[in-house]
Amino acid sequence: ALWPKAQAETMAAMDDSAVRLARAGAQVREVDLPREFFELRKAACETINNYERAVAMAHEWNHHRDLISEQLSARIEVGRSTLHEEYAAALRLGESCRRQLHAVFEHCDILLAPCTNGEAPRGLGHTGDPGFQAIWTILHTPTLTLPTHRGPNALPVGIQLVAQQDDDRRLLACARSIWQILGAPELIGVSG
Repeated sequence: ALWPKAQAETMAAMDDSAVRLARAGAQVREVDLPREFFELRKAACETINNYERAVAMAHEWNHHRDLISEQLSARIEVGRSTLHEEYAAALRLGESCRRQLHAVFEHCDILLAPCTNGEAPRGLGHTGDPGFQAIWTILHTPTLTLPTHRGPNALPVGIQLVAQQDDDRRLLACARSIWQILGAPELIGVSG
């Protein structure tokens, strides 16, 4: 469901990775996630994160609100206005989708997925949109990102590898093999 949010450099990194892995002998095929998974980003990034952030930061909010950044304050306010029933429904969605993961992984060892919507942002002020990663967090699956490509500003573009819950060893073994095939991108236009 997030694919339309991917920028050209992410789409290119995914396509290039799939082609190169297939050429190296990996069996690569497209996997469609069940429709219910389309709501996971909102459940994870908005409902659950904001609700839990508001609960966890209640003391700071009540006693030191003036020291909280404007951006964080906005997220806490959204969390404070989220009904418990909405939060519980988001948790149930995660549980329902986790029960469907066996079928998703039935014919594959790992999933190759976008890590973020585009290349790494410049500077330290923002880490990028976490939506492509958040769906795997709510599903409790191990993931690993490899910075295999470069974007238009010569900044990293990663691919994300996803394994079944509790299958960390397979994920790490596959990541090692994939890294040997894809390797690190050239540092185009970057000086030391």
